[in-house]
This record gives sequence, structure tokens and C-alpha cells, in this order.
Amino acid sequence: IAKPVADELGPWSALFYRGNTATQVFGEAIIGQYNSYGESIYAAELAYSLDESNWFRKIFNFVFDEVQVAGNIAYRNDYTHHDQVKEGNLYIIWRFSRFPWQNYLRTSIAIGDGVSYASHSPFADRELDKPVDDFNRLLNYLMLEITFALPAYPELQLVLRTHHRCTAWGAFSGNPNAGSTNVGV
Repeated sequence: IAKPVADELGPWSALFYRGNTATQVFGEAIIGQYNSYGESIYAAELAYSLDESNWFRKIFNFVFDEVQVAGNIAYRNDYTHHDQVKEGNLYIIWRFSRFPWQNYLRTSIAIGDGVSYASHSPFADRELDKPVDDFNRLLNYLMLEITFALPAYPELQLVLRTHHRCTAWGAFSGNPNAGSTNVGV
């Protein structure tokens, strides 16, 4: 089985992402029940893969073969409500890539969790009949993704990702219904 890309190419990676906000809740969006809300998201991410000897990475080695520290900046453009939001996210990514077909199609699945801060609450994060002040700009960030690459070009990957902001069942203050899910490549 092929080594994780970070072990072959170095610890740093960059990702450019474009997606649309779903009208559905997170669970429905990730199983394919998806309709666009009318908001697009554009994001740039920088990630650092922890060394194999790192104590934090060692904790998760029994399941995940790569642990990354990542951050992204995002721009959300809501065409329906003529709203632009700037967003920043810091998170940890746990990645699994020990699939038996790695010599034919490099594949990884990942989950990331951390914090998200927005310049103001996007319309997609809130109920439209409530004032913007009822919503917290600091929320939980959750990311799920799957990547694909040709074995000859492991540094060039196609990424399918969900980008989700929420109150994490009340762990973050504010309206418990606040949150949004973006799906994209």
C-alpha cells in the first residue's frame, strides 16, 4: 500500500475549494439530498502534516495514517440576499488512506474539526426572521472529504468536500439552529 502523500512529498499542502451552500441540514447534504441555497463559497487552505514521530499523531495511528493542522480563509457570496461574508477556519484533520487499491487510484477520506469565525453571520447560518445579532460569529467547523489522485501524480488531487459551520449541539453560544453546509470540489 502506498505511503500517505505527505510522507512522499513533504508536510505542506495547499487546497483551493469552490462550493455551494445546501438548503438541507448536514446529514441530508452528505448523503446526496442537496439543493443549492443561492450562496457560493470560495476557500484557500494551507495544511501541515504532523511528522510520524509527533506524539499527537501517534495517538491516532491505529486508525488514521495522517494528522494535519489546517486553516483556511473563505469568501461566501450570497446571490439571493446580496451578502458577502469573510470567514476563517482553524482545524485538525484526521486522514485515512490505507486502501488496497492505492496502486491504481490514490484515495483518502478525512474528517476535520475546529473553529470557524465569520465577519458576520451568513444568511444561510440563520433563520431569516431573526435579527443578525441573535447569532454568534464564532461556531464549530466540521469538514468531511474524499480525495482521488492518479498514482503517477499523487500531488494533484481531486477533492470532494463538505464545509460545515454549526453550534455543535450548543457547545458554541447563540441560536442552536445556526449553521450551514457547503458542498463542493
